[in-house]
Amino acid sequence: MRRFKKMISIIMTFALILCLSACSSKTSNSASAADKTDEMKEIEEKLNLANMNASWTYDESSDSWTMASVTAVTKPEIENEQGVSVCVPGAYVKGIDSDGDGKEDETSGTVNGNLIIDNDASITSTNGQVYTAETAPVIINTGAAGYSEQENQTASSGYASEGYINLSCGNRGKQSTLSDGVYTGDAPCCLVDQKNAVRFVKYNILLGNLPGSVDYFVSTGGSGGGAHASMLAATSNNPDFYDYEIAAGAVGVYEDSEGNYITSVTVDSKEIALSDGLWGCMAYSAITSLKEADMAMAFEYYLDPTYSFNTDFQKQMAEYLANSYMNYINDKKLSIFQLVHETGHNFWQIFPSYFLQLI
Repeated sequence: MRRFKKMISIIMTFALILCLSACSSKTSNSASAADKTDEMKEIEEKLNLANMNASWTYDESSDSWTMASVTAVTKPEIENEQGVSVCVPGAYVKGIDSDGDGKEDETSGTVNGNLIIDNDASITSTNGQVYTAETAPVIINTGAAGYSEQENQTASSGYASEGYINLSCGNRGKQSTLSDGVYTGDAPCCLVDQKNAVRFVKYNILLGNLPGSVDYFVSTGGSGGGAHASMLAATSNNPDFYDYEIAAGAVGVYEDSEGNYITSVTVDSKEIALSDGLWGCMAYSAITSLKEADMAMAFEYYLDPTYSFNTDFQKQMAEYLANSYMNYINDKKLSIFQLVHETGHNFWQIFPSYFLQLI
């Protein structure tokens, strides 16, 4: 059953990738450094970790360095929900440069400065894969449980022993409001904040401020976080989200004077394409079929004689949705025998509970 659920999760992700396509009429390109405006250059300067004096903490038990949350964008609406934290295996780090001389000054404790990366080190994971600072995959943990807001999270050291870089971030969500009371939690803000965190980390990998491979980013999450893990992968490099990313002041996505997108960053005076895309996804119990979920919930509540609706309107809507759900299920022409075939259970293992649900 666990294998079946995992396969369903993978199928859902690939289905989303195939079904969700860009609808924007704008084109994307990599401009020359000379074509970039002062505002674009300022974004790249501000989001360069070498200029941020980030705080790093070494954990001896996991042999890892964790960066305290920093802003992932230059125009955050809610700063403590639009940041990013990274945990790096200690093997990839010589130490922290705390005085800007390009050499490691500190090798333990909590210190502000920049990582000095060890490009010669390697880690062999439990599955036999050998990773280096240049090839290490990056795992992004998507929160947004129930599509809710999430304050900036500190990246976990749980993946360090496997040689993986871990990325955690905050996100705006359905409860998010500004200090003046203005609501700002509309979709797709959850997803946009996660995309912006991916852009930030990829940019700093390209600059040499962080270890990791920009080609191997993998999202993971459960429930609402699983939904976002799926959508984050499925909407990779989708221009429909670019305007939202630009509004937040994300790095590597800009609009030029002709209204076209620029999706590159300047590294060593060269323009390099920067993507918000992922290589893969592992989503658990992903809540992505919201239409069917709403119908199923209404069906359950409407048939419960003890449930009290808040308003007559709510009850009427539940009746409509419950009827829609019955039609939806009946149109599938499912049977108890199909359930037996798919799960591998004996008919008499399933039938009693199935029958009890019906009555």
